[in-house]
Amino acid sequence: MALPPHLVPPKIPGMSIPDPQVPPTDEDVYLAEFTQSSMLQTIKSQGNTDPQKIAYYGQLTRYLANIQAEHALAGLVVPVPPGPAPAPAQPAGGIVALLTQIHAAVQTNSTNFENLQTTMEENFQTVQDDVKQIKRLAVIACNRSAGMDDLEIVPFHNGDMPPATLPQLTNASDISNLNTAQAAKYLRGYGVRTDRQPNELLGKKKLIAKKIGCLASVE
Repeated sequence: MALPPHLVPPKIPGMSIPDPQVPPTDEDVYLAEFTQSSMLQTIKSQGNTDPQKIAYYGQLTRYLANIQAEHALAGLVVPVPPGPAPAPAQPAGGIVALLTQIHAAVQTNSTNFENLQTTMEENFQTVQDDVKQIKRLAVIACNRSAGMDDLEIVPFHNGDMPPATLPQLTNASDISNLNTAQAAKYLRGYGVRTDRQPNELLGKKKLIAKKIGCLASVE
């Protein structure tokens, strides 16, 4: 499964990372983690006042999530199918007994192959689900470092994008303009059951803002 292209953050003085290998190596992941951690320490030491570095940190977070996902996918161990069964000894019952043994061996190998295929599909689905969740968290982290008018669309909890029938939430005003039905649908998409949603519309909007990483005030 091919992931989207790498998002290598733009170079800034004293803090840059080279393009990773394909697939990313342990060193690539370590360098991204170290760079992200260093940038966070720099932002904290400067009192969180440099918007360029804050935006760069959000891009680093997404970049790290991308190469961690590719690195994990490349390291997935695919089960090896069992080798061919040893040739049976010549049966005492003649050709009919031999054909019976061959048929049984074919059935066994067919079952083993079907089991292997099922295992591979389950492993692949697990990796797909993990990648979707990693990318969701990366988008949320990026939104937290962005301004109130520069939000990215956050996928629903199952990895699907919000449908076109709902307003796209790209800033705090979009959240504030939601009606009760739209807000309820968004919350269900982000994993909040109807019976656990706030009763008031404003409460719904504030919870949506929290779910997508919007730090600006909503009305």
